[in-house]
Amino acid sequence: MGHQLSALIGKAAVNSVVAKAYDIPVVELPQGFSLIALDVAHSDHWTEEIGIKQDAEEGLLRLDNLTTHFFAGLVFGANRFAVIETDYHGGTGSQTAVVYEDGAVLMPAVSARRGPINQALELLGVAAASGQDGFQTLGLNLFRSYGDVENY
Repeated sequence: MGHQLSALIGKAAVNSVVAKAYDIPVVELPQGFSLIALDVAHSDHWTEEIGIKQDAEEGLLRLDNLTTHFFAGLVFGANRFAVIETDYHGGTGSQTAVVYEDGAVLMPAVSARRGPINQALELLGVAAASGQDGFQTLGLNLFRSYGDVENY
């Protein structure tokens, strides 16, 4: 089974009114963290609706853009957050993560078969449970796609 998820992760109380207004699927995670699922079509819709002018340049993460940063500020007002992506099919693939703090890059985007998301979670302050990594501790393994978060 594949694992293809794009998301924001931050540690802050979720503004559920704003999340609902922008139709943003949010899941509260352990240790006070929250996950905002990201989707290209959803992002494109709100980019146009709000009138955000995106940078023409695309980096390692498809959804690391001004709309995503706008949502991070609105939904959980986080001044430190990670943008993560997983892309695994049949056991092969990669994961990518970047961490921001107060608008500046704290951890540049890294893409590898294993590790970048856990590095990002550590920078966010996730305390891994005994015998688990941060990804497992937060239960991110339960969310394989945007639909998994949307229907949670």
